[in-house]
Amino acid sequence: MRKFGGMLAAVAALSAAPWVARADDDTEGAKDHPMVQRFAGSIIQESVVRDFEEFEFPVADKDNGLDVKHVEGRFTYLKYSLPKTASCT
Repeated sequence: MRKFGGMLAAVAALSAAPWVARADDDTEGAKDHPMVQRFAGSIIQESVVRDFEEFEFPVADKDNGLDVKHVEGRFTYLKYSLPKTASCT
């Protein structure tokens, strides 16, 4: 099965902004995922990387519940702290 890079959907939504390195402020040993750039001015608060993990990834709502896809592979979880100037609008 194709490897899954982790739950990066929320981070991917922020990837339109240019990357500004703040590695000195990041959690020790943390680094950005190579496929997703960080939101300008954000800092990595938490980082978990596992070589193998299994996950039920939600793909759609169904009439009788949530449809999921079983994925497995390398797992990456990154929690970013956004600058006060960040906005969803």
